[in-house]
Amino acid sequence: MKLFYLLLELTCIVITSVISAVLYLKGEVNLSSLLIFTSLVSLTLWVKSNGLLQDKKITNDASPQEAH
Repeated sequence: MKLFYLLLELTCIVITSVISAVLYLKGEVNLSSLLIFTSLVSLTLWVKSNGLLQDKKITNDASPQEAH
C-alpha cells in the first residue's frame, strides 16, 4: 500500500508538469511558471519525505563467532 501512495504522489507531480507544459504552449506563461514552481517544490518534498536523500548507515547484525 505504501508503494501505491508513493507512485500516486509521483504521478500527480508528473501530471502537474504536463499541464504546465501545455499551458506554456498556449501562451499562459504566468500560470505555467506557477505550476512548474509547484511541481519542483512537490518533487523536492516527495524525495525528502521518502528518504531518498538520506545517508543510510550499514550495520552488521551478525554476532561474532565463538572460538572453539
